[in-house]
Amino acid sequence: RNKEKSPLRLTFYPEGGNLIQGLPCRVAFEACRENGEWVEGTLSLAENGAGTSKSYATCHRGRGCFDITLRTDKQQHIQFTSKDGEQVTAALPRAETSGASLSVAQQGEGWTMHCRLSADIQPLAVGLTVSYEGKVLGFYTLKGHNERLTFEPPQGMSGVYQATLFTEDGKVLADRLFFHRTPGMAVAPLQVEGLKAEYAPYDSIRISVQGKDTHHNSLLSLAVREKSTSFGNHDTGNILTEMLLASEIRGFVPDPEWYFEQDDSVHRAALDLLMMTQGWRRFRWQDMAVKGALEQTQPREKQLMLK
Repeated sequence: RNKEKSPLRLTFYPEGGNLIQGLPCRVAFEACRENGEWVEGTLSLAENGAGTSKSYATCHRGRGCFDITLRTDKQQHIQFTSKDGEQVTAALPRAETSGASLSVAQQGEGWTMHCRLSADIQPLAVGLTVSYEGKVLGFYTLKGHNERLTFEPPQGMSGVYQATLFTEDGKVLADRLFFHRTPGMAVAPLQVEGLKAEYAPYDSIRISVQGKDTHHNSLLSLAVREKSTSFGNHDTGNILTEMLLASEIRGFVPDPEWYFEQDDSVHRAALDLLMMTQGWRRFRWQDMAVKGALEQTQPREKQLMLK
């Protein structure tokens, strides 16, 4: 192994938060180095009770997903191989004996929530809410242990939605963030013409800028810089990506505007993987319900602290 490379690590994110014994679950994975550099490659998953294995290639920035059904609480180790042959092995989280599996998928302009419950949970005591910016837009009561529910987002409301599966006493069984985009988000508002590939020193530049919306008068701010000497980085966010996407999930999102360049299956799949990894979360009922169970890693902020 190249000693200059940062160690490779493999992380798993069960959809909804937990793996449940006997229930199918989709699991997102992310292969990256400790310095944050993502690694492309292939994950090998052994089939239950068979000597064969299936391969799952990364889709975007070291991320991919696979479906699995665990029958026991025994940990299963999975191997990932990068494109240059480097290998790393990591263990899946242990499957819980009781809980719910929540799978969220887009169907046309709507979304389907596939809810599966373990046998010990009564469906009539379980509800599903879909919220947007803290406002509940949909509420459903389950009628069976295996049920599909459909949610149609309101027109024009793009952004991060939250699907939460919970019991009547408030116990969160599964939680999933997903991003809904409305038609037209990938269309550039401005059309620029007249740019040439090269210019002579002190050459004059004449361009034509035309807006898509010709019904309103708008102010335009223009900045000109030399591409060969400009410093490029992954912090390419704008007001759309910061308000609708990056502010709703944890961590830094490199090149967030890439997810909105085109509205196709590739960009939608990559955006959903982003939500399944950086938008992943899991609630522990013990921490929320029992006083003193939550371990505070940071003290209560009483004044400005600098480190």
